Amino acid sequence: MRTMLAAMALVSLALPAAAENWPRFRGPTGQGISTETGLPTRWSATENVAWKTPIPGQGWSSPIVWGDRVFATTGFTSTTPNGGPPAIRAIRPGGKGDCTRTHIAWEQTKGVSMTPSMLYAKPYLFAPQENGTVRCLKAASGEVVGELRLRGQHTASPIWAEGRVYFLSEKGETTIAEAGPEFKEVARNMLGEKCCASPAVSQGQIFIRSEGNLYCIGK
Repeated sequence: MRTMLAAMALVSLALPAAAENWPRFRGPTGQGISTETGLPTRWSATENVAWKTPIPGQGWSSPIVWGDRVFATTGFTSTTPNGGPPAIRAIRPGGKGDCTRTHIAWEQTKGVSMTPSMLYAKPYLFAPQENGTVRCLKAASGEVVGELRLRGQHTASPIWAEGRVYFLSEKGETTIAEAGPEFKEVARNMLGEKCCASPAVSQGQIFIRSEGNLYCIGK
């Protein structure tokens, strides 16, 4: 059971004509992929922050950026978990009825996330877990080809931009790594505030919702 939305916060922006909107959770395609370029890779709670604004109440919804507006909700959410063994399954399209035996291309039961969403960046699938373990799988076969151990707990879903993956922890630390099995680290940036919402990207900036503030990262 889920209870949502006590209020909505609205922030005005000056938006360049060619900027990409972030219209929903995980961006334009719902895959966490951004076509923006020149995004920041270094910041803290006081450095490289274009602005921040306090948001009262409690809520972890991801920011929405459209035109010259940023939308963020505040409220309370509770969930009831579903039963059944967790698994990542790749399903071939085109089946009818029960396709369990005929259309499952592969199944992976190792390292299944219950909260953060997976991220597909061809040819890899990145599967983050709440405990900070991230596995890189070959999307075609489900083979695990890389693993990354992040610090802290993770609720937010990762995003991809310019060949890099951004992972935001609940302590407000963003780890940026190259999108591949080696997970070559690019930077780590600490805000020092609780963060559970997934970041949003627009106009060359990153929008991060913390427990008490909305941050605009970049120039």
